[in-house]
Amino acid sequence: MKLIQQGDYSAFELLVSRWRTPAERFAESIVKNHALAQDIVQDCFVKLLVFRDKYRPEFSFKTYFFTLIKNRAIDELRKNRRIIELPEELADNDSPEEIYLRAETEQRIFEQVEKLRQTDGDCFYLFAVCGIPAKEIAKRLGLTEVNVRVKIHRTRAKLKKLLEKEGLL
Repeated sequence: MKLIQQGDYSAFELLVSRWRTPAERFAESIVKNHALAQDIVQDCFVKLLVFRDKYRPEFSFKTYFFTLIKNRAIDELRKNRRIIELPEELADNDSPEEIYLRAETEQRIFEQVEKLRQTDGDCFYLFAVCGIPAKEIAKRLGLTEVNVRVKIHRTRAKLKKLLEKEGLL
């Protein structure tokens, strides 16, 4: 990275050849899609090159790079979060006002979840919004399942307090 920071592009080519495969495997373990994992890794290599001056050599390159990949992969999961559809019988019986109020409430709840995600991490988000089981989240983020469940529980308690404060519960 020191050579890359000095503008040595052949060092960048060596870095890419050394880290591409492990990085793609890591990204794929999170997003579960090989093509998307390749795109994420390519984007991260580009960020690494463009923002090479932000890398601090006293820190492990692997940790730095894989954190970039993890964050980018989680952003992709967020972007492609599952869409919850109303059952047809509910949609037919609800008035437009009820549907609008429900959508507005869901949006306010989602905003609170997003605030918690920024402060408390991604475990709850991946669990509650993306529908990924705790065991899978643990594998993807390199945590223990117990740790993931504790984070989800704590974040759920914080969310409940926030929603009560907002008058949504």
